[in-house]
Amino acid sequence: DNSPVNSKRYKLPITDGWLINNIKDSILLVFNENGYSEIRVGENRYIPPAPKIHFSSLRQNYATYDWSQSTTDIDSTYGNIMPFNMSLSHEENHLTFDYQGVSHSNKEPLIYFYKLVGLDEKFIGTLNKSATYSNLEAGDYTFQVFAQDENQSKSEIIACSFSIAPPYWETWWFISLCILAIGSTAYSGYQFNIKRLKARQEELEQEVEIATEAIREQKNEIEKQKDEVEEAQREITDSINYAERIQRSFLA
Repeated sequence: DNSPVNSKRYKLPITDGWLINNIKDSILLVFNENGYSEIRVGENRYIPPAPKIHFSSLRQNYATYDWSQSTTDIDSTYGNIMPFNMSLSHEENHLTFDYQGVSHSNKEPLIYFYKLVGLDEKFIGTLNKSATYSNLEAGDYTFQVFAQDENQSKSEIIACSFSIAPPYWETWWFISLCILAIGSTAYSGYQFNIKRLKARQEELEQEVEIATEAIREQKNEIEKQKDEVEEAQREITDSINYAERIQRSFLA
């Protein structure tokens, strides 16, 4: 323990700031969410409260925007319109968040830490009083930001939640319609091919029937001609036999 002999320890909150008077040779314990720090007090010391922060505006494509179509949760406390809980289209995906911190120290500029939940994995530090996100994909997001002064005192985290809808060609109903259209087209094509094949089959059956009938007629004609030839041969044979009988009768 390096504290002076007969020193005293004081536990004081720092939310509103404290002016330490007439505390000599003592150690001041300053508590925050990360633990506490020891400050040796040898003279009067002012501990400023943590910085404050608020949103000042939200811009679309770096320009002011009418957010009344996207949400009814609009705050104009600080003079500018700041929307919350927005439902945006896929075309409203370029956003600039403007914020302003107030420091009670004024010795060093505030450092801002921001994060877009749904995209960023950790907070990003900057001296800028705005953060821009472009080409955001469809999804649910929450923008968070806080300020920190040179004493490592942090403001509260303020947040703005919003959602971006997917383009219509990525919605379930459009995909379902496409699947239905493709299925209907495929089924119609299948039905068309079936009808075409059936029609061709009927044409072939008719052609086979016509060819079979022609063959049958040819066969009948051949048999008829055969019968005629045989009949002619019989007549010739009968004529020969008759002539022979007459000849034999004359010779007898």
